[in-house]
Amino acid sequence: MAHLIGEKDNMLSIGVKPWHGLGIVLDDYVETKEAQKLAGLGWCVTKEPIFNRGGQEIPEYYGVTRSDTGDTLGIVKGQYEPYQNDEMFEFMDNVMQAAGTKIETCGSLRNGRTVWALAKAGTKEYLSGDPVEEFFLFKNGFDGFTNIELCFTDVRVVCNNTLTMALKGASNLWKIRHTQNHKDRMQEVSLALAAQAKNSAALKDAMIHLLNKAMTDAQIHDYFVNLATPPANRGKGLELKTIQKNVIETMDGIYFGEALGMSLPGVRGTAYGALQTATAFADHFRTVRAGSRDKIEARFESNFMGSSAEFKADAFNLLMAA
Repeated sequence: MAHLIGEKDNMLSIGVKPWHGLGIVLDDYVETKEAQKLAGLGWCVTKEPIFNRGGQEIPEYYGVTRSDTGDTLGIVKGQYEPYQNDEMFEFMDNVMQAAGTKIETCGSLRNGRTVWALAKAGTKEYLSGDPVEEFFLFKNGFDGFTNIELCFTDVRVVCNNTLTMALKGASNLWKIRHTQNHKDRMQEVSLALAAQAKNSAALKDAMIHLLNKAMTDAQIHDYFVNLATPPANRGKGLELKTIQKNVIETMDGIYFGEALGMSLPGVRGTAYGALQTATAFADHFRTVRAGSRDKIEARFESNFMGSSAEFKADAFNLLMAA
């Protein structure tokens, strides 16, 4: 297995290879069902009984079994109800028809234990010459631990930074457990997605506000110090730990150095520039614990849905509250 790409995994991408130079690359978009087929995600899973060494069935526990290979992807209890690949792509198709977009990349990892589909929702510019692309991500898993996860995110093209903050209580991230009522919850998400355009418009207003908010070099540095300090310790004058000093030094280096995207007119000297520095740090420099996952996969998940996304949301909220 290379980079968690198992011999029973595949993936599809438009224009560029999606994972370590691996996968099927197409020059143009295809329909959802064709994308699912080319990415090797035409299979489903079933819950199969588990037996001990003596041949006795273990009650209330099942193996999540991949239909095309017979591989057991995870062990679950009886209330677990898988959300199938067909359901994921049907959901994506409905979202994309409403948005007028198509799948950018999709595939599986760890021989099918993790599956995903990513669709581009559009391109906008908060600052002239600084394009930001909007994406919708759907990730699912069959290992017994991974939830159904969906999120909207913006990606700043010039330096590949992801902005994953929500505004005024509106969520851009949903996590749904694999239970019998997950279809009802997915319907709730469908309704929430309809409100995303309003959230996107509010985010644009917020970004323009940050672009127009001037900050001195000293204020920028103080902001980095505040951001590197755990929320419970802010304003208490406690001595910074070495790890916090390293975070501040790295963000100072990004902002005051020659980092990609910082030299664009209107970025440096603004709260927008401070936010882009924080997102660049979170996406590319912040330490992410990989555990049993590949480091690239761990950072991908953290940037979109995990601790790095939370760090960026905190960075955004600090600037908006100031």
